[in-house]
Amino acid sequence: MKDNETTVRANVLALALGVSEVYLKTQILKGAVPFHDEMVKRPVPQTRVWFLSTLEKWRPDVARRCKVLLKTLEDLPLSAA
Repeated sequence: MKDNETTVRANVLALALGVSEVYLKTQILKGAVPFHDEMVKRPVPQTRVWFLSTLEKWRPDVARRCKVLLKTLEDLPLSAA
């Protein structure tokens, strides 16, 4: 993984797009969504991640939504989750 590169997990990208993770996977296979940049194997289960820079090149609007979601998750107290 690139140093200091913000990553977006599949669940956050799906939420930003307003689709399920299953539908996201079908869109990746069809080429409508870029292929993930890396697979993160820890913590289990493994998940696909995209670099925010990849999403910004693909669709800046989706990248902005991802930024907002990541910031919200970061600010959310664990007791509220």
